[in-house]
Amino acid sequence: MKWLVVNCTNACNFRCKTCLREYGRSSNVALSLLKESIPEAKKLGYTGVSFTGGEACLHPQFKEMVDLFAGNGFAIGFTSNGSLPGSYSFLYEEYRNNLSFASFSVDGSTAEIHDAIREERSFDLVNNTIRLFVEAGVYTKIVVCLNKMNRYEVDNVVKLAIDLGVSSIIFAAAIETSENKSILLSEPEKLKAIKEIEQARSRYKIEVNITSSLRAAEGVHFCVVLNELSDLTINPKGEVVLCCDTTRDGAVIGSLEDNSFLELYCMSLDKVARMKKIRAIALTRTIPSHNFNTCEFCNKVLCKQIEGK
Repeated sequence: MKWLVVNCTNACNFRCKTCLREYGRSSNVALSLLKESIPEAKKLGYTGVSFTGGEACLHPQFKEMVDLFAGNGFAIGFTSNGSLPGSYSFLYEEYRNNLSFASFSVDGSTAEIHDAIREERSFDLVNNTIRLFVEAGVYTKIVVCLNKMNRYEVDNVVKLAIDLGVSSIIFAAAIETSENKSILLSEPEKLKAIKEIEQARSRYKIEVNITSSLRAAEGVHFCVVLNELSDLTINPKGEVVLCCDTTRDGAVIGSLEDNSFLELYCMSLDKVARMKKIRAIALTRTIPSHNFNTCEFCNKVLCKQIEGK
């Protein structure tokens, strides 16, 4: 399935230590831009939309966005910090047939660890929300962003996921921003974490996955975006960006206010080709393996554009 990722708002009620966005910003994507994009997105094979943020439900027209895409036959995905269950219970009450997955951020197996990374008293909230979605029969995921504060939580969080009854658990790694450098994992730490994740995968009966941000091995690891351009991201300003794991507003390709969805899709193909070429050239120059970590590599290469320098 090809997913359109809609980072619909920068608004958030948390200040997480691993956040890729900039605190104190509040942009909301215009519903009209999304509506205009749907016909071309469908022609290009997009059949799912994944809402994220910020905290997606804080967009003032969040329910209208879900109505819009569900009414056009899209499968719905949803990523959240799990702190506002009353704002998205309608997803499993009214759109159960459209709801493909719900994904919640859990960064520790205890309140002490999770809350220190995210927000005070948030651990119990997200656990209770997860149970609501699981009980409603929704395919529910837990996403863990590994960093120095929860580095040794792999096995414990997998056990928590099993206890909560979720369908899968995904391990990512914190991506460098100006505010989180002190808690980033080193490459040896990532390699050890990957080994522990692989052991957990073989030990427990639950789906366990690793995202590109945690990759730390020899060679170039192309993510789904670079390999297939199967996902395309729209940021809160209505701009198409390379992916949802670039910092701040992302690596902007162009705005839906100035270009059609099709034009921006074609521009994305050019951007992906350039990024793959840069990575291939870097490989031939025997740069140490940590420079090929997919998300870190792209963020560094795109730094001037991302930071507006």
